[in-house]
Amino acid sequence: MNERNRAKTERQIYTVRQLTAQIKNVLETNWPSLWVEGELSNVTQAHSGHVYFTLKDERSQISCVMFKGQASRLGFVPREGQSVVIHGRIGLYEPRGSYQIIVSSMEDKGTGRLRELFEQLKRKLEEEGLFDPTRKKPLPPFPRTIVLITSPRGAAVRDLIRVIHRRHPHTLLRLIPVRVQGEGAAEEIAEALEKAGKDPSHELVIVGRGGGSIEDLWAFNEEIVARAVANCPLPVISAVGHETDFTICDFVADVRAATPSMAGELAVPPLRDQREDLFALLARLEKAQSYRVARFRLDLQRLQGKLKSPERRLADQRLTLDNLEHRLLRRIQTLLHDRRDNLARTSRRLERQSPQADLDNLRKRLHYAAQALRFHALGNVPTQRQNLARLARSLDALSPLRVLDRGYSLTTTPDGNIVTDASRILEGSPLEVRLAKGKLGVHVSEVILDERFPRKRLKR
Repeated sequence: MNERNRAKTERQIYTVRQLTAQIKNVLETNWPSLWVEGELSNVTQAHSGHVYFTLKDERSQISCVMFKGQASRLGFVPREGQSVVIHGRIGLYEPRGSYQIIVSSMEDKGTGRLRELFEQLKRKLEEEGLFDPTRKKPLPPFPRTIVLITSPRGAAVRDLIRVIHRRHPHTLLRLIPVRVQGEGAAEEIAEALEKAGKDPSHELVIVGRGGGSIEDLWAFNEEIVARAVANCPLPVISAVGHETDFTICDFVADVRAATPSMAGELAVPPLRDQREDLFALLARLEKAQSYRVARFRLDLQRLQGKLKSPERRLADQRLTLDNLEHRLLRRIQTLLHDRRDNLARTSRRLERQSPQADLDNLRKRLHYAAQALRFHALGNVPTQRQNLARLARSLDALSPLRVLDRGYSLTTTPDGNIVTDASRILEGSPLEVRLAKGKLGVHVSEVILDERFPRKRLKR
């Protein structure tokens, strides 16, 4: 089969649905999560609540959809031409064969920068310990003077005043008006905190404002405000925005209130509860007072009885002294008895652990061993002497001196080597001849070789 026919038989033909499914799988597998930056275009919000739009830059564009659940959590309304950063995944709509980004979150590009600055300052202050719970001051239980640092025209200050006066109408409120957003707002808030802390009549500070975007709340994310809150000598309640809003001021403050109204509830207890607590305290005080009066009466009666009969008092003291003496003697006897028992037990334990018995046994074994050694030594001496004499006779018989006694001699070179081969001696060489009695120093006048052992004669 040629190559062309093989190609025809091996080619794979896809249906449109199969190809679309494979492309969908590739896209969704390779881009399950991504961030994309671009400009909004063709923004449309359907009746279902879904938001459809196009994300584009100078050269390209891509379709996007943000479903109702995610769109409802946006803090702003997407608008044409707005620069945003979206997070989502690639999806493919099979009926049309078109792909799009399914968006899970969207940030205004400017807002994203603010959040980055927020996180940077948060990490910095947290490392310095400004968020440490141990440095937070407790709120006074019944503050008489509360300082409000907020805008005098906002709804937040009205909510605060209404809640505090409803719960405790006698609380004195002092308002330090400040701007709560825009240029210079952070400096005004920090200056107001410093001013509030200098007045000794102030007992509590509430700083905050109503809700808004992150840009609106940004004054409470400035470092100057955070440090002013941390340095304020008075307890500070932070009441910024709604329950879902968090600012740096919230983390540094001694207490964070979800809303300005909640700050008012945290600042003062209800007057009705205070009255009930006061009545309960009065009842406890009366009961305690009655109990103490009854005790004083009993003590007075006892004192009066003792004053009327000094003889009886003296008798009581004598009885007390006798009782103490008896108890002391009994205690001494008990201690002595315990000490004797401990001493006896210790003595018995020492006797059981004494080495004297072991020493006696060792002395006996040493004595028996010495006797056995002496017995064996005396019994083996004659035998060993006989063996030594026999070995001496054998050694004497093998001694070369005995050979010399029979007329033999032993010839050595001056350095002590025994001469056994005449071919290794030169004529005129000095030699030493050992006899049975004495030695001879000689010089070789002639070397005569043994014909049975022909060797090359050495030359001088």
